[in-house]
Amino acid sequence: MQSYLRPDLLADAGVADVDAWGAVFTGTTSSVEMNASGSRLAPVTRVGRFVNVPELVTMSSVYTDVVTREDITVALPQLVGGARQVISKPASQEVRDFISDLAYRSEHFDPGRPDIDNSLKVANDGRNVSLDERMANLEEPLDGGRIGMVAGEIMRIHTDTEHSTYRDQAGAVSPVPGGLQIVFCDRSTPHQTGGKFSLYEGLRAELVERGMAEQAIRFIHDYPKPGEKAQLFQDCRAGRVSVLVGSTEKMGTGTNIQDRAVALHHVDVPWRPADLEQREGRILRQGNQNPRVEILNYVTEETWDTIMWQTVEKKARFIGQIKTGDLDARTAEDLGSDELGNSAAATKAVATGDPRYLAQVQLDDDVKRLSALRRAHGDAKARNATERRACGREITATGDQLAQLDTALPRITGSADTPFAMSVGGRAYSERGAASSAVVDTVRQAYSDGKRGGAQKEFPVASLRGVEVRAARLLTSDEVVLSANVPCRTRAVAAKDFTGRDANGVGLVRRMENMVAEIPAYRAEVEHRQDFARTRTEELLAVADVPFEHEVALRNKEHELHTLTAQLHLDANSPQAHARAEAARERLAAQGRTPGWSLALNPTPALLKERGEGSAGLARTRELVTADVVAPGVAADAQVPPDPARDAVRLAGLSHPRSVAEQLADRRHDGDSGRNPPTEVARDRGREEDRGR
Repeated sequence: MQSYLRPDLLADAGVADVDAWGAVFTGTTSSVEMNASGSRLAPVTRVGRFVNVPELVTMSSVYTDVVTREDITVALPQLVGGARQVISKPASQEVRDFISDLAYRSEHFDPGRPDIDNSLKVANDGRNVSLDERMANLEEPLDGGRIGMVAGEIMRIHTDTEHSTYRDQAGAVSPVPGGLQIVFCDRSTPHQTGGKFSLYEGLRAELVERGMAEQAIRFIHDYPKPGEKAQLFQDCRAGRVSVLVGSTEKMGTGTNIQDRAVALHHVDVPWRPADLEQREGRILRQGNQNPRVEILNYVTEETWDTIMWQTVEKKARFIGQIKTGDLDARTAEDLGSDELGNSAAATKAVATGDPRYLAQVQLDDDVKRLSALRRAHGDAKARNATERRACGREITATGDQLAQLDTALPRITGSADTPFAMSVGGRAYSERGAASSAVVDTVRQAYSDGKRGGAQKEFPVASLRGVEVRAARLLTSDEVVLSANVPCRTRAVAAKDFTGRDANGVGLVRRMENMVAEIPAYRAEVEHRQDFARTRTEELLAVADVPFEHEVALRNKEHELHTLTAQLHLDANSPQAHARAEAARERLAAQGRTPGWSLALNPTPALLKERGEGSAGLARTRELVTADVVAPGVAADAQVPPDPARDAVRLAGLSHPRSVAEQLADRRHDGDSGRNPPTEVARDRGREEDRGR
């Protein structure tokens, strides 16, 4: 954008080329990501942070103007209660066990097999289970989970606003009453579930069961064509839609449905603050006829939701600093990056639910940020010292040059008005034409001698006005450089000017004369360079000993982090902690679960291939059957009488009996093997027993 709006600024800063701009203002980061086909992980290096941020913001502020929501003078809807509402619920024991297993997995990755399990996979499973247990292939929560929370709030608002009246585009009162509620969810969208549980479908079923008309609930994904989407938006403005559910990508910019929008629900958390702003821009918008609206954030306590909301808040704070120019950092991480996916500490904080672990994560972030500032301060001091040394060398060098020039200038200026006189090879010439042939010969000889004697070795070629002119050959180009025995501006001469038929001896003589004539002006340049070096040295000395302004804050943060880490370590090894860990092991053992069981429920393609299983559904079926038929205190290989009804419910992955038969029918034949999963599990168990005998 800078290259389009103000290319002159980039040129003045020496970063007009995109590569130069990237070298100055960006830095790279490396991470492990899934390839385009989703079949394996590969290391990827890309631009991951901005550097020299204050200078970048200063340059951009010349041609940009920031208008925040607070600067808009038009009337916008006000939030009920003056703030966004947080609807939270505690995590179930099943979810806490699942997240604890994620913490175990994050500490036991096989570095040689990142395709089986990795931090990105752990983070994805954690987000899924935080949103709804069924997305992590657990059973339906008894309290309805996230769907129950959202449906309850939607129905409350729907009941309060179903008789509210609105005006149509012509200004007349619309015959259709009722407000519109906008629901955002970027995960588990209808066309991405692959036949698995869909939060969209689950929410619609729950709303219908609670009494809302099914045709009043729409999914933005069902209207892919522009014409269909335009008609959907018209239905929303006309009151024919009560609830519109969609993702930020499909329902962000360009979605003008604010006329009746009375509530907005953040079912999940976007990673980018810009996405959050786009979502809320659908309701906090000019043209909304509701003077007061609700924005609801849904959180499951002690899960990934907490860390994700904190991450978005941190990114939004930094963006706000950029907009206002109030920056104290020289580097900024990519605001679109998935920081949680690479944070084992965050995984542990979520798994424990101990607020001190969350404080530890925040302290660790603060220490890293302040440490980066201190390193930047140290780098600046090092650059300061390096530049002062360079200035010192420049002052010394220019002083020597001025001394030589002051000695030679009387001879040069005193002969300015005298007739032409030049000495070449010890012979004096009073005419340029006569001297030109001799000059060509001596320069050509210097060119040849330079090839044998070494690059840039100077050879005397002539003398005029008390100054000896020298020539040195360049190996990087087919040229010689003319200089003098006193400081001056050099002249580059192409080989064609003194070799062959095109040799121009008179031109060579003129160049030598001009070079000597410009020596007085060159002295002024040298003096200017010396003055600049002295001034710059004074400026550098003025800031050379400035201490790091955040040193005290950094030391305090480091002390707090060290103390808190020690406390957490002691508590983690206390008798109470061991007792809790033992209780958790017994609880999981009673369910037939071993460390890493969450990966068995949500296997990667590499894990399925290694186990010889055809699909993730088959692996989950085996895990569910094993977890249910192994009774507490009974060995895994012991014979336990099967319970068909219990196993059917478990295999279906639901606790609601009404849908068991349908889901069993869907899973009766596995998509890859074509065999009955329970039967195959029984055969596998029989083979294991045979091997045991």
